[in-house]
Amino acid sequence: MSLLETAKREIYEETKLKDLELVSISSDKEVPFDINTHYIPENLKDNMPAHYHHDFRYLFIIDRIEDITIDTKESKGYKWFDINELENNVDFKDIIDKIYNILNSNLKIRRYYSKIIEEFDINLKDDYESIVISHIIPDCLEYLDSLNLICPIKMLIPKPNSINEEIYKKIEKKYKIKKIKREEILYDKELDEQIKNSNKKLIIFDIGGYFADFIKYKNCKNIHYIIEDTENGYQKYEDVHVNNIKILSVARSVLKENEDYLVGESVLFSSDTILREMGKVIEYMNCGVIGYGKIGSSIASHLLQKGIKTKVYDINPIKQIQAFNKMCDIAKKDRLLKESDVIFLATGNQSLNINDFRKIKKGTYIFSVTSSDDEIDNLYLESEYKVSLEHKHVYKYENRRNYFYLVRKGNAVNFIHNAVMDNFIHLVRSEMLVAASLLANNKGGIERKESNILETDIDKKKKIAKIW
Repeated sequence: MSLLETAKREIYEETKLKDLELVSISSDKEVPFDINTHYIPENLKDNMPAHYHHDFRYLFIIDRIEDITIDTKESKGYKWFDINELENNVDFKDIIDKIYNILNSNLKIRRYYSKIIEEFDINLKDDYESIVISHIIPDCLEYLDSLNLICPIKMLIPKPNSINEEIYKKIEKKYKIKKIKREEILYDKELDEQIKNSNKKLIIFDIGGYFADFIKYKNCKNIHYIIEDTENGYQKYEDVHVNNIKILSVARSVLKENEDYLVGESVLFSSDTILREMGKVIEYMNCGVIGYGKIGSSIASHLLQKGIKTKVYDINPIKQIQAFNKMCDIAKKDRLLKESDVIFLATGNQSLNINDFRKIKKGTYIFSVTSSDDEIDNLYLESEYKVSLEHKHVYKYENRRNYFYLVRKGNAVNFIHNAVMDNFIHLVRSEMLVAASLLANNKGGIERKESNILETDIDKKKKIAKIW
């Protein structure tokens, strides 16, 4: 019997408490959160020599206080302590800081992923490993740890424009990291070799269609599944058909709608902050949104809450009607470009090209919700415009016709402030873990909505939401 099982057995024998939830400090649940070693002097009465005693301590949570039955042969009684009282308890004062550290604000997130893994019985490590595209920001840590536990991470590819250096330092010791841009994926020899020489089947966890061209043109017999996160990635994979590879996306999942709404809010927050640093107040500026999808509609909604009636352009006339219904000013693209002081780009499908930039009102600030190569056709842009850094993150593009400010050169503005999504982000990430397990184990729960893209079914989404 393992140390952990022994600890559970002892608790049950002495108190009859069961349904214990282990709070683990390691992916190996057998690792105790504390080991206390202390000297025991000789006891002549019991004929016990002097020795060292080792206490292996495990930390458990119970959701409710059950009836406790004390075995009087083992214990004389029990007492529940408020955690603050333990600071003055001789048996616990040396580990109280460790307990507080374990029971920090991230505990709920770790418990959530543990529950997802348990409830969906996710364990792919015997047959699969993963290559993961990820933003390297504070909320990625628990996700990556959980993913690595169930499907070991062979290689981690950071999104280049969303790297928090402090978080990067934490994860570079854990994972093999490959810094590479999306356009370099197809031609990178090391990545190619890693995929060809994998001893296990590979699952790609993608953000933004990084591997769309790779699986089109390379021998990818070791890649079995791709789990995609974003709408622009969805569009890149939509017409990709490779016989041995199944592609599933969470981009249009109802669970992602919560995240998308908050992305819009975070984009507006970061944009407002930048404008104020530039001496501008957005409430007194004409605003336009190009693309009235889930994020674009969120931006327009939050602008309206600020009292700003927003111009909206979308190539889809149904989206235009939806915007009009939400009290937006629907506009042709040219009018939006010529009249807006602030423009938000939210299509993920190259909403502006050089002809559009030539029409933009002088002094306009442009903010994007995604990567510049997704949102902007950069061809000719920097050859036609002189570029200078006007302020931190704010680049001025100028020629004799006009000038405008392209924040972060068209990369997502909200990553300036870590793109905080609160805990809603973990709904989508956990759905990606569940989807990988359903595909790999052929468990059902997968349906085809459009084209070649798969999706988890509504019952699985409901179960994820209930656990969250």
